[in-house]
Amino acid sequence: MRWEKIDVIEARGFVLSDPYAPFIFLNAQDAKAAQVFTLAHELVHLWLNESGVSNLRTASTPTTQADRIEIFCNRVAADILVPADEFQGRWKQGDPTTPLGERIDMQSKYFKVSEWVIARRLLDSGQISKAKYDALAQEYEEQWHKQRTQEKENVTEGGPSYYRLKLVNDGYAFTKTVLSAYQSGRLSGRDTSSLLGVKLNKMEKLAALIAMPIRWRRTAS
Repeated sequence: MRWEKIDVIEARGFVLSDPYAPFIFLNAQDAKAAQVFTLAHELVHLWLNESGVSNLRTASTPTTQADRIEIFCNRVAADILVPADEFQGRWKQGDPTTPLGERIDMQSKYFKVSEWVIARRLLDSGQISKAKYDALAQEYEEQWHKQRTQEKENVTEGGPSYYRLKLVNDGYAFTKTVLSAYQSGRLSGRDTSSLLGVKLNKMEKLAALIAMPIRWRRTAS
């Protein structure tokens, strides 16, 4: 599932550990590469049977049990996506005179993770200080918010419509399945609106993008 109303600074994602119905939530406002890391992080939480909130700003020096779990989950997720031996080999092969930011960017593109993850990898391996990591993390936060602002401006100035972005975000198959369930009466109007994040009286705009005319039901929802 995706969670779209929480700022990335507050949570990149979270997991609810349960033996029967575990759930992983990813913050849809986050970058795609960052969501991949969050997914791996939350999977580790499930393996530990521990609920938690994902945030790469977790302190490197644990003071609580929750901190220790978060640090462990970050490290395992990093090992999954950025294997230590391969990363260290590539990092040592790089030109040390190249600015740190550029080296991090090259590695993030190679491993297909966010720059934040690479910076965290460097922190955990002792190759950069906590102060340097915090400075980089702040820089990446500011870059991300600037990018999000530009994306919103592009939508306002003639870019993709809100409904087209919703379709891309949620996926064609999921959107069609939900609308089909509403049409057949298996899903209420309220639940349809909640799942798709679109008001029922605006649903026609979304349905038109998948060439699926809405047949409004008059039964109570």
